Amino acid sequence: MKKINLLGTAVLAVMILTSCSNDEIVNPNSEEDNKLELFKYSFEKSNEGFLTAKESDYTANTPVVNLSADKNHCGRLFTGTSKTFTTWKGYNFKGNDTRFLGLNMGNCKGVFDGVAKKDFKLSVPLLKGKGKILFNYYRPGDFTGWGYVFKVYISKKEEKDPFKNSIIQLEPRIESSGWISYAKDLNVDLKSGDYTLYIHMVGAAAIDDISLIEKK
Repeated sequence: MKKINLLGTAVLAVMILTSCSNDEIVNPNSEEDNKLELFKYSFEKSNEGFLTAKESDYTANTPVVNLSADKNHCGRLFTGTSKTFTTWKGYNFKGNDTRFLGLNMGNCKGVFDGVAKKDFKLSVPLLKGKGKILFNYYRPGDFTGWGYVFKVYISKKEEKDPFKNSIIQLEPRIESSGWISYAKDLNVDLKSGDYTLYIHMVGAAAIDDISLIEKK
């Protein structure tokens, strides 16, 4: 089991759904007694099949690699640990002793969009109110002066403008205390078919243990 220091007992988060105007806050510590895990990406043993997206400032469809495998850390996201990510103005990714996906601001020292994507398939529909997305994240503060982005999208596969036309868009709040848990009920229907999960970051940020569940 992965060990992570999660600070706080509840998370306030903003979520925008294309079909829902009222957001609902969900307790990330609540447990589902009866659930089906549709996917989970821990990054512990691999990159989980994530690729660089065309919206990133890097060559599209390039496999995400471990931080130690590339000396140029600009324009893309990497997997790694808090020991391998570079400290930048006091932000050091500490509080998570496992591998995660993040942007290495401390090494690049420049502004860029890092976007990674992962395709997944739903073999059966996921009805409104039955789905929940969960992850741990690190978004300590806007210290760059260039803007600060941390968003998670789900779009139809091959969508030409996956951010603008996303089905689900999540933007967890800034949390200066460090790593924290996020969970959100999905108040939208997802039909059976092919989808793409996008992780978009600008500035020091990271994500870990991303999962989509169906509540029974």
